Amino acid sequence: VRAMCAVWPTGMGADVWIGAAPVFHIWGIVVGSLAPVYRQGCIVSMRRFVPDLMVETMARHKATILTGGPAAFYNGLLNAPNIGSADLSSLRLCLGGGSPFALETMQRWKAATGNDIYEAYGMTEAAPLGGIRLGSELKLGTVGPPPFETEVQVVDLEDGTTVLGRGESGEI
Repeated sequence: VRAMCAVWPTGMGADVWIGAAPVFHIWGIVVGSLAPVYRQGCIVSMRRFVPDLMVETMARHKATILTGGPAAFYNGLLNAPNIGSADLSSLRLCLGGGSPFALETMQRWKAATGNDIYEAYGMTEAAPLGGIRLGSELKLGTVGPPPFETEVQVVDLEDGTTVLGRGESGEI
């Protein structure tokens, strides 16, 4: 939680966090529940993901942080009939993870809401392993550097143990 909050700094007690990820999943528990509690924010939790209801709820509660999720989540919101008419001006941080994002999704989201999607990479066993820091230049296909107290190694795909150098392709 501390690492995630270091990647995406938020105001103490000032933010309204909204998400629909289930709390039995690492994204739902860390990004959707523990981080808002740690930062003393307000949590608006959706029982399930229904795009038009999510858009309406974001507007009604003046959500400032959308905990988001994979690209399919954002594509669902972008196809909601009320996305163009809802007042989402309070949004300031939109988070993404769990799948790669297409350039078109990123561009459509920015056009619809005025916000970028900040991606992260992690896994249940070790989250986050990387995240695009708030205010950083966004580069499609990347998820940013690892947060503090996190070491990441890329190893050879064949043997799974040989540590590779910077710029070499392998497996995290």
